Amino acid sequence: GLLKRCGLLLAISESSRREALDELQIPEDDVAVVFGAADPVFRPLRPDAACWSRWQHDWRLQPDFVLYAGGYDAPKNVDALIAAFAEIPANLSQQHQLVLAGRCDEAIATQLRMIARRHRLAADRLVFTGTLADEELARLYSSCALFVAPSLHEGLGLPPLEAMACGAAVIGSNASSLPEVIGCRDALFDPRSRSSI
Repeated sequence: GLLKRCGLLLAISESSRREALDELQIPEDDVAVVFGAADPVFRPLRPDAACWSRWQHDWRLQPDFVLYAGGYDAPKNVDALIAAFAEIPANLSQQHQLVLAGRCDEAIATQLRMIARRHRLAADRLVFTGTLADEELARLYSSCALFVAPSLHEGLGLPPLEAMACGAAVIGSNASSLPEVIGCRDALFDPRSRSSI
């Protein structure tokens, strides 16, 4: 259709480029990659004592948390992330919380809490922040012990880029574009395997 008639298609990752070439059966030169980048607001931003106090009051947040930011549809694989986090040995799980940052529909949050309960993850180990301003998200990225990107599929993967721009240690799925974004084989896992996550 229309895409095949275009003179040039722009893809946001090499993974997206390959998908376009495979699906559309067009010449290699008809798709070019223009990589995305994190907005400049995402930079190392250490929270001050007042910020930590607010986080502790609002979310009962503790230091050394593991962070996820992004959507909650099935390809984001958040249910597998929660199940994998629940399998961390008890002596470690007591030292960390899993923070799910950003807007999450209440029905989905209820489902995710049920998954956590089913896997015997203590209620205080799972934190939902709700909608955040970019600067607040940058502070969370800058403060986390680890950022995790468990997606089964991404066109690019802005949250891992944002987290890295804030100085966070990032691990993620070995699927679609995330290996390009993360750029470190040792930081990748199989998103379909809880033990790998």
